Amino acid sequence: LIEAVGASKVITVDLHSEAVASFFNVSVAHLFGLSIFLPEIRKLRNDLVIIAPDAGGAKRAQKFAEEIDAPLALIEKKRNLQKLHTLESLAVIGEVSGKTCVIVDEVITGGGTVVEAARLLKEKGAKKVIACATHPDFVEGTAEKLTKSEVDKVYVSDTIPIKSKDIFPKLKIVSIGNLIAETIRNL
Repeated sequence: LIEAVGASKVITVDLHSEAVASFFNVSVAHLFGLSIFLPEIRKLRNDLVIIAPDAGGAKRAQKFAEEIDAPLALIEKKRNLQKLHTLESLAVIGEVSGKTCVIVDEVITGGGTVVEAARLLKEKGAKKVIACATHPDFVEGTAEKLTKSEVDKVYVSDTIPIKSKDIFPKLKIVSIGNLIAETIRNL
């Protein structure tokens, strides 16, 4: 379909799996959307640790950690395969006590991963927990869940419009527009 309309290049932002880019028969520019949060996170420089919310996000979190020269920790999670968006258990691999923990992920949907990770990180002594996710694919109840959680701040981009009822005080929306515009300029 993309080729049929005459497109010669596709721009993607933080795909769940980079393998998806191979599905296209045109050139693909895959952007590291999480980079738009780096200026905000750099302001918090002291005692940062970047958190991969699961093994699948470790590569993404490692790249983010390298960009700001911060250590990486991993949340090891076991999902309940009988219930969608339900976690069975969590463990932290890495040192988080006394640190500002920055959870980085490509998407927040139900919020369960971020909420449970924040609870665990605070339990392990984290002084602050911040979440950064490129895509705010919120379902019913996500905003309320994040509001009531131990997450101190949630950064998302504007890749997906957020309904006004899903905007809450801990939420900061950062525009992805400049990153996409720069990519288009450089095509």
